[in-house]
Amino acid sequence: MKPLLLCFLFFLSFSPVKAQQYTVNGNAQQENCNCYRLTSNANDQSGSVWNNTRIDLNLSFDYNFDVYLGNNDGGADGIAFVLQPISTSVGSLGGGMGYQGISPGIGITLDTYQNSSPDSDPFYDHIAIQRNGDINHASANNLAGPIQASASSVDIEDGVVHKLRIVWDAGTKTLSTYFDGIARLNIVNDLVNTTFGGNPSVYWGFTGATGGLSNLQRFCTALTPAWTFSPTQKRCVGEPIQFMNTSISFTTIAKMYWNFGDGSNIDSVNASPVHSYTAAGTYTVTQRVVGADGCEATNTQSVIVGSKPVAGFQVPAGLCLDNAVTFTDTSRVTVGSINSWYWNLDNAGLTSTQQNPTALYTTAGVKNIKLLVKSLQGCESDTLYKSIDIYARPVIDFTFTDSVCLGSPTNFFGTVVSSSHPISNFAWHLGDTSTFIRTTQNTSYSFSTPGNHTVVFLATSTGDPGCMGVVTKNVYVVDKPRAAIKAFAGCEDVSVVLQDSSYTLDGLPITAWWWDLGNGNFSTQQNPTLIYNAAGPRNIQLVVWNSKGCKSDTLRTSININAKPAVDFSISDSCINNTIQFNGFISNSSGNAAAWYWLLDNPGPSATIQNPTHAYTLPGIKSVRLAAVDFNGCASDTLLKPIKIYDRPTINFSFQDSVCLGTTINFSGSVTASADPVTVWQWTFDGTPGATTQNAQHTYLTPGIHTATLQASSAGYCSGPVVQKNVFIIDKPRAAIKKFLACQGVAAQLGDSSYTLDGLPITAWWWNLGNGQFSTQQNPAVSYTSTGNVNIQLVVWNSKGCKSDTLKTSIKVYGIPTANFSMTAPLCNSNAISFTDGSTADSSLASWNWSTASNTFSILQNPTHLFNAGNNTVSLVVTSSAGCVSAPFTSSFVMKTKPVISMSFNDACKFDTVRFSATESGSSIGIVSWHWNFGDGSLMQNGNPVSHAYNANNAYPVKLYAISSEGCSSDTIRRNINIYGTDAFAGNDVVAAANQPIQLNASGGLSYQWTPSTGLSANNIPNPIATNNVDRVYYLRAFTPEGCESFDTLNIKIYRGPDIYVPGAFTPNGDGRNDLLRPVAVGITTFEYFAVYNRYGQLVFKSSNPTAGWDGRIKGRDQNSGTFVWMVSGTDFRGNKIFKKGSVLLIR
Repeated sequence: MKPLLLCFLFFLSFSPVKAQQYTVNGNAQQENCNCYRLTSNANDQSGSVWNNTRIDLNLSFDYNFDVYLGNNDGGADGIAFVLQPISTSVGSLGGGMGYQGISPGIGITLDTYQNSSPDSDPFYDHIAIQRNGDINHASANNLAGPIQASASSVDIEDGVVHKLRIVWDAGTKTLSTYFDGIARLNIVNDLVNTTFGGNPSVYWGFTGATGGLSNLQRFCTALTPAWTFSPTQKRCVGEPIQFMNTSISFTTIAKMYWNFGDGSNIDSVNASPVHSYTAAGTYTVTQRVVGADGCEATNTQSVIVGSKPVAGFQVPAGLCLDNAVTFTDTSRVTVGSINSWYWNLDNAGLTSTQQNPTALYTTAGVKNIKLLVKSLQGCESDTLYKSIDIYARPVIDFTFTDSVCLGSPTNFFGTVVSSSHPISNFAWHLGDTSTFIRTTQNTSYSFSTPGNHTVVFLATSTGDPGCMGVVTKNVYVVDKPRAAIKAFAGCEDVSVVLQDSSYTLDGLPITAWWWDLGNGNFSTQQNPTLIYNAAGPRNIQLVVWNSKGCKSDTLRTSININAKPAVDFSISDSCINNTIQFNGFISNSSGNAAAWYWLLDNPGPSATIQNPTHAYTLPGIKSVRLAAVDFNGCASDTLLKPIKIYDRPTINFSFQDSVCLGTTINFSGSVTASADPVTVWQWTFDGTPGATTQNAQHTYLTPGIHTATLQASSAGYCSGPVVQKNVFIIDKPRAAIKKFLACQGVAAQLGDSSYTLDGLPITAWWWNLGNGQFSTQQNPAVSYTSTGNVNIQLVVWNSKGCKSDTLKTSIKVYGIPTANFSMTAPLCNSNAISFTDGSTADSSLASWNWSTASNTFSILQNPTHLFNAGNNTVSLVVTSSAGCVSAPFTSSFVMKTKPVISMSFNDACKFDTVRFSATESGSSIGIVSWHWNFGDGSLMQNGNPVSHAYNANNAYPVKLYAISSEGCSSDTIRRNINIYGTDAFAGNDVVAAANQPIQLNASGGLSYQWTPSTGLSANNIPNPIATNNVDRVYYLRAFTPEGCESFDTLNIKIYRGPDIYVPGAFTPNGDGRNDLLRPVAVGITTFEYFAVYNRYGQLVFKSSNPTAGWDGRIKGRDQNSGTFVWMVSGTDFRGNKIFKKGSVLLIR
């Protein structure tokens, strides 16, 4: 690119003029310099305020506003921030917030009234991003939201001023919204193209409206002065204090004034000034800012300047070794508040930052304490030094006689192991009292309770009475044992054991016993054994000793010797297997028994209940014995009685089984076992009683399985087991024939399906075949020579010789079907043949079998099939619904061959001639013509080989088909060819400051080479850094691995700087020279803005794009010749801020 030749004129003076920059419409009013009321608190109002200068959406913006939505939550309707290219006089009434109907437009709506219909509003005050004046949230124009406007409240009509921030990032096409500093909505959308039809120039402003409900609604462009301190800033007398400016302003802050509240001069130079106070106290600091639009705001804050703190602390008296020492802070400060403490509690290294720390010292002596304090304002005290004394405790001990018996005295002997001062006092605490009951060095004491006792020995010295030596030990006092006897129950004439259950409470074992047994005898055994010969009470005594020799108190108690019970029972004779009830009872005054013991035969079964039952399985005389034990554990003598048990006879019977239906059967009964004679017989047939004699006869009237039952009884009326047997009566068989279809002249087999109901096999058959022939085979073969119905008969016999009824039925004989078909003629470019069935039969056709080369290819009635090239033969066989199969029908034909081809070529550079060739690779028919399509829109070519050149980089689809000598076309084959090339672009020419790093950005190739390499960070990458102090021309070679290359140049012009140069005059007459007024930014990395004002102070042009410029027009109208004022701002590559202003002459 060629550098632009500019002429520069520098300004002498500039005077800013407050100008009208906004158009106010409808009910809107300007309240002050930067605040506008959109609607009053009245119904049916509409107002809009528009900035008169369009903004360029190709550039980013970050706008901050204060918005007020009223103080009536039941009011309406809300406001909208709007971008639109139409004019500065648009807006609407009612629930649309003044934004409804503005199209094209983008609105960030703050809706304070909930129109659920038709706008689909939620129930809370909400924010949304909506397009083209369409406020229906269900519409496709609803780009984001609605969500709750405030992150912390559903109501923003709360009488509070809220912060609204709107950010447009032109690079990422992102529109973001913040409410009270919290992100709410953002969208990524190319607004210029999707909404404004490619026009980036739009007006911005606010609209608001009310309808049947109302609220006061306003907005202010942000002008909020603010300052803060750094976290490490000290605010003390004589300390330099920096006030760090954090003001937020919609426009550039033109001036700032600081009043520090101490009578010093006002600072109007520094944005973040440094000031020192000469006296402590609370000062009111006033910060006044003036924006570039002439608006002012003031911030007033209080600052506490602290005085120097004085450190101090106290400690308690009597500081002893190993006692926790608490240091109590007494530090003070006149102005400010102390919030930090730094303690050094000993030269040994104990430290703390608590206000009142605690320390535990393990060595005695002098301890050096240091304290420094700091106030909330960062003011530090001098370090306070103070010493304290830590006193040692006396080291003492004592001995005693351990484990004495309860009631015996324990002797204690105190000793002094070591002490830095003489002992002045002794004291003893003897465990079972809460007071110190001894004050001598040695003492004696009898404990009133057994067990462990805690004894404390104490001593104090003359050094510090509060530092006491203490020794604590446990003393054990042995308790006396407790004599005890386990619960006892004894019976007369039975050996009994007296069981000791004595115990101790301190775990010592019992080692000795003395018994008075109550019958004139004594014992020293632990558990003595003896027999009492008479019932009644006995008085006994027991004394025990533990392992320490301590004696228990004498235990005196009485035991009772119980009388034994007498038993009896009643019985009667019975039959074997009968359940017999035995009833036992106590016959003397001993009472009921706790346990019963029965022996029901000897040897034999037993029982342990009072009234058992038993069934004897063998006949004869049985001996029954009974004994009992009462609830005192005393056992009776055994009682014996006999009982007679009669036998039950075992019988059987025989008969002739499996007779034919209607035959009389003879039944013969017999006795197989019985100890007693049989006296009664009883027969039962199918549940009906019959004869009462030993033998019987019976005739069954139905076939199948029947029952015969016999039972007998012996003397004593004891019935034997019932004998029951099944009797089988044979039924006649059933003749049956399987379903049969016959074809004329085809041998077929008749299928027997005869059966029996009783499971006997069928063993004989007789057939009348209906054609004058007969057969005794089960499944005879037969062939019928004519079609039509045939009458046949069948009789069968089972294995018992029973004959069935004669089965008479009719079968039908069907004719043989005739196969036939037609087919489509073979085509050149298709190997598919379609077949049409023409077969006939005297019944319906059921199946088709098509085959070629002995292989079935279809079972459809009218199939289509693909055949190989050459001679082919097809056969058809059909089967009727009666199962009759036709003879094959055959037809032959010839199929043509489709040619198979391939092509060959190589990738190339654009504009190079490429050779294309082809071969017949999969067939040998012969090709008569080739047809090429090169994929770039050029005409098709015929021939082989052919040549073609491409004019642009791309992957092109190459297609080819061929025609064979048989007139058949091949398939079209396809393959991509890659055409490579480069379009070197080194970038636009650059104006830079000396030694300013410039980022180069080459494009148009895959690899790059820069020459010369002077001043470049690298010469073989697309984006090296160029640093020069003289003008330089760089040559760029862009190339690909295939050798495709192109070239471009880049000029770097070095100006003095970094700086921003603005011409002193320009001539916007359309001759192509000096038609635009634009700055030249040398060494500028962040270009903030270039603004032009007319002599009335009106902004006529503003842009943050350094390459954009003013064309001498305002709203499309040429301006007359005259002087205009400009301002420009930016940041250079070193981070320095550059701001300049001057005048320019417009020449017509």
